[in-house]
Amino acid sequence: MSKKEPKAVLKRESTLGFLAAEYAESAAYTTELRRAIDSFKGKIPEDSPYRYLRMDVGEAILSFLRTTTQPQTIQQLIRELQSGACPLGAVKSAHEIVTKAVNALVRVGQVRWTDNSKTHVALTDKGKKTI
Repeated sequence: MSKKEPKAVLKRESTLGFLAAEYAESAAYTTELRRAIDSFKGKIPEDSPYRYLRMDVGEAILSFLRTTTQPQTIQQLIRELQSGACPLGAVKSAHEIVTKAVNALVRVGQVRWTDNSKTHVALTDKGKKTI
């Protein structure tokens, strides 16, 4: 073992420690921001640029689909969610996040693919009901 290897290992561990601490701080800050956002009472208007801010991705998809009669593509859903400030996360792509949410909504019967190639999605009767 050369002298460089232990130095590289120490540098790597130091860097990982720094990144872990930054990540923890960022997660704590995100929680504080979420609490601050949630402290605003009342319904956010449907035409607000922040209309999906308090919703998770699945809720935002259902909310949008309830306002339209046309089936939507994943890309159309992404554009709408982004225009309404829906938090899509930072690790995975918006396409991956929205596709995963749509597939989960299909499994529970709230939305359905409207074509065999699975490019357009629409609400089912179950999805039209609001809680």
